[in-house]
Amino acid sequence: MHRYVLGMFPYPSGTAHMGHVRVYTITDTVARHARLHGHAVLHPMGWDAFGLPAENAAIRQGVDPAAWTAANVDTLRDTFRRMRWSFDWDREIDTSSPDYYRWTQWLFLRLVERGLAVRAPGWVNHCPRCATVLADEQATAGVCWRCDGPVERRRIPGWTLRITAYAQRLWDGLDALQGWDPRAVAVQRHWIGRTEGARATVHTERGPIELFVARDAIEPVRAVFVAPEHPIAWASPDPALRAAAAEAVRRTEIDRVREPARLRRPTGITSVEGLPVWVDDSVVPGMGVEAAPWFGGDPDVDARIGDGSVALVTEPAVAFRLRDWSVGRQRRWGCPIPIWCCPSCGDVPADALPVRLDAPTTGPCPRCGREVVREVDTLDTFVDSAWYPFRFTDPHREDVPFGREQADRWMPVDTYVGGLDHAAQHMLYVRFIAKVLFDEGMIGFDEPVAHFVCNGMVLNPQGRRMSKSAGTGVDPATLLRDHPPDAIRLAVLADAPVERDRVWDTDAVSAKERFLTRWGARIDAFLDAWPGEVHADRPWPDPVAEARVRDRIAALGGDLETLALHNAVARVHQLEAALDGVLDAAADAPDAARSLVHDVLAAVSPLIPDFVGDRWPASWGEPRWPSAQATDRVEIVVQVDGRTVGRIPADRVEVVTDDPRVARRLQGRTVLRTVHVPGRLVNLVTR
Repeated sequence: MHRYVLGMFPYPSGTAHMGHVRVYTITDTVARHARLHGHAVLHPMGWDAFGLPAENAAIRQGVDPAAWTAANVDTLRDTFRRMRWSFDWDREIDTSSPDYYRWTQWLFLRLVERGLAVRAPGWVNHCPRCATVLADEQATAGVCWRCDGPVERRRIPGWTLRITAYAQRLWDGLDALQGWDPRAVAVQRHWIGRTEGARATVHTERGPIELFVARDAIEPVRAVFVAPEHPIAWASPDPALRAAAAEAVRRTEIDRVREPARLRRPTGITSVEGLPVWVDDSVVPGMGVEAAPWFGGDPDVDARIGDGSVALVTEPAVAFRLRDWSVGRQRRWGCPIPIWCCPSCGDVPADALPVRLDAPTTGPCPRCGREVVREVDTLDTFVDSAWYPFRFTDPHREDVPFGREQADRWMPVDTYVGGLDHAAQHMLYVRFIAKVLFDEGMIGFDEPVAHFVCNGMVLNPQGRRMSKSAGTGVDPATLLRDHPPDAIRLAVLADAPVERDRVWDTDAVSAKERFLTRWGARIDAFLDAWPGEVHADRPWPDPVAEARVRDRIAALGGDLETLALHNAVARVHQLEAALDGVLDAAADAPDAARSLVHDVLAAVSPLIPDFVGDRWPASWGEPRWPSAQATDRVEIVVQVDGRTVGRIPADRVEVVTDDPRVARRLQGRTVLRTVHVPGRLVNLVTR
């Protein structure tokens, strides 16, 4: 069986942080566990190298983004190797490499051919601090996703991907995402925002105005209010109104909704139906329209409008909150858009890929030969990452982005780990691209991720988000100088479910290191004293003790399967305690003890691979998940004359006296009767 385990690849905008440690320790544990079961596992790593994160960091350092990114990649790769994460380094990709972005450009041109990538003037989110356009998903709450600065609305020409053409399919596919974190599905459901309602059209001398309401019909309307983005507002002969509209659209949409209307005035236009048309900045574009019906409710406005109303002709309609994806960026460090801008031919695709970052910005039009300008905007970094899971399946192909056979073999991704904050960005975009690739016949599935695990953040001791720039972060490289990677792995997985935030405590790493040192010394002493091969058919003389070990191995397996990794760490401690008794009495049956040690080491290897690797003899071969399953027996308390002797499997009640602990307690005594409370205890009354 093939298993594809993937963590969202990092921005190489700096050194590693504890968020990386948590995500990739989770994926590495899952990948190692799958290999133990004999699965062929794809667990790749690459670098989301283009875009704002790397470029802004390079600007702050006063260096070239390419050099800065390359140096960070080297540093990150070194840290990741030292953490012993079992990545398939032979599949490493870098989105800023021409070998990668030539195929990003190729996919973009396929979108152009399908009419899904278009350039046109439109209202966009603009971050003055980052000096670039942002997609709606990157400007939630009116702030930039990268710098947290305020976002403005501007009308400029730009490239957009028509993700709305797939809105219904994206919506329908949500029901199939049974393996996703429900929170991520809820985010996408809200963002796509499918709404059933009624649509109507109002006609004016300046063109039609589309209306939509989320109800079966539109009640009689008294006026039509258009958003300041609407062409009617910008075509007004009143310069004061045009200026007010221009000022209004610079405010964030969230502010316009929350605050009282600052702009609410008539345009002087009356529709053919007799409805006055006003501009109102509390109306924001949405559900495919830039206008709203006015039913009344503000005495001042109602008085100016008058008492008339019109019953509009409506028809049932479906609308979506989802908007098209703005992808053009006014930045240098990004995938060049492979388009020549010809006054005669229009937008002409480049005839040779890749169009490199340092390519001339002027040259002959591929169609007519006249000297023209090349598009100088670059693609949003989320375009690069929208298809990288597919490239990982076939990263060295030079004739196509990836082969269908390889993609269909490995995908959908079995386990994808990343932050919930990407649910309305990357995870939506990768679903969109998957559906386009499916329609192109490049893949045989249209949902790219089977299981999406949203990991929580690693917080500083004050419970706040770590920030290296603010001096509140923890450097994994420093931890690795002082502690073994296995101790860091156990510490970052312990105490909190993977989907919850966790407060970091470096002292916990020291505690895990002491635990591993103590346990390792015990196992080393046993293996030094009793080396040899493993004989699986040698049972431990104490069946209760063996059952205790094997039950915990089975419980650990269940925790690993369900990603209850905080519980899995606790199982490691339980296994150490359960194995203690076996090691104490190893001389009684060294072959049987060796078999249990073998199985315990194999079971814990996904969590502490170095610990196991240092103690695993080559003669034992490759580790495999222990074949012995958990006993399906319930353990119950065993007492002699009301005093607890220990616990035994419930199905051994009939031979309870065979247990060595019970036998020792019964020496010289006679059992008068047995009190058995099924599933709870057995008490032997003696004299």
